[in-house]
Amino acid sequence: MSGISGAHKKSEDKVCDLWSVNEVCRSLELSKRPCLSIMVLQMQEDSAVQTNNVTLYLVFLSVKNPKIDGSTVEIVKSTKFLGVHLAEDLTWSLNTSTITKKAQQRLYFLRRLRKAHLPPPILTTFYRGTIESILSSCITAWFGNCTASDRKSLQRVVRTAEKIIGVSLPTITDIYTTRCIRKTTSIVDDHTHPSHTLFTLLPSGKRYRSIRALTSRLCNSFFPHAIRLLNNQSLV
Repeated sequence: MSGISGAHKKSEDKVCDLWSVNEVCRSLELSKRPCLSIMVLQMQEDSAVQTNNVTLYLVFLSVKNPKIDGSTVEIVKSTKFLGVHLAEDLTWSLNTSTITKKAQQRLYFLRRLRKAHLPPPILTTFYRGTIESILSSCITAWFGNCTASDRKSLQRVVRTAEKIIGVSLPTITDIYTTRCIRKTTSIVDDHTHPSHTLFTLLPSGKRYRSIRALTSRLCNSFFPHAIRLLNNQSLV
């Protein structure tokens, strides 16, 4: 069991830093062990890292009826933390379907505004504040390992909004890339950030050292992908 630290003001920062699941697996050499459950526990002790009075644990279960501090821990198939749905198999289909459903419901209000003959700039502002904000919530933490089907579902919402507004909108992939670069830049510039040491310059001083990844899950997670984005920018 391992507590995961890195609390920040924004929820996206919290999710990205609190549980980079693949980073924890790699650092603890547990990447080959099955992770059967992720649980969020309410604890009073100071023995683990606290974030807004909630203790986050990544639990690798190999025995039945696991216990923490003498209390039996309930095994759950999924849980919600900082607005992100975490599944026991570390896939993001549940989170994506929930986000897509919520965003599709907001499209109704966008259609109503269109019927009221509001201009495209106002419709775009409404879209970015009420629909895009949902689609991109904590996107740097989960989008990299989404399946092609999940990405199509998200992009379908964007295309529908484009037809309603009548203007071109950033794709979900472009939003993800922009958020990754912005988040990565803030980490590199902040020497007190817990993840700052993951971004190490090569002797040339122009490119960053890549993180070794033995699995596609780790390769597609935030930190390896962020380093690739920085290195690609240096070549431009």
